[in-house]
Amino acid sequence: MGSSNSRPAAAGYDAGMRTPAALLLLCLTAAPALEGQTDSPAHLARLAWDALDRGRVPEAAAGFDAALRGAPQQPSLLLGAGIAAHLQGREEDARRMLLDALRIQPSLTEASLVLGAVLYRAGDVDGAADVYEQALAHAPNHPRLLQQVQAWRRESALHNGFGRRRGHHLTVRFEGPAEAGLAERAVAVREAAYLRVGTARY
Repeated sequence: MGSSNSRPAAAGYDAGMRTPAALLLLCLTAAPALEGQTDSPAHLARLAWDALDRGRVPEAAAGFDAALRGAPQQPSLLLGAGIAAHLQGREEDARRMLLDALRIQPSLTEASLVLGAVLYRAGDVDGAADVYEQALAHAPNHPRLLQQVQAWRRESALHNGFGRRRGHHLTVRFEGPAEAGLAERAVAVREAAYLRVGTARY
């Protein structure tokens, strides 16, 4: 048996993506408000990207949320909010915002990169590979997309013969019916341990 949580993160905020400065420029040129206004989406986006670049993730998340209230269909803002949510461990929020960004702008490779990482960490290897393959339609020579799709397809083929038990915070894979009971107990024990650790923090 093995846990999907043992996998390293497939992609991070700056892995294979544009620099924060370039993403900020994307926001400033696309946001539908005057940059000089301190409450405009463009100004709020600048502050949010700067906070993200400096590692102040909660501040960045709040900034992107504020900017999105003024420009809810702006893909670069959805991307920033998705990255911030991902870094905070709010994977469902990250997934939703990144999907929205790609629905509006399918060629936004940065959103595909982060969404693939989110799906992979959730144990959806096939879904992650699908996202990267769709991104290759817009960036056919992107080296990270090409390399990662091949790696994830190999991993998917390797695990096709394995069963899977999913908890709220982890996934356990097992081989054959004989290990199904062990997998169920492993999930229960590790979920209980997760809750104990989380409770102890407060």
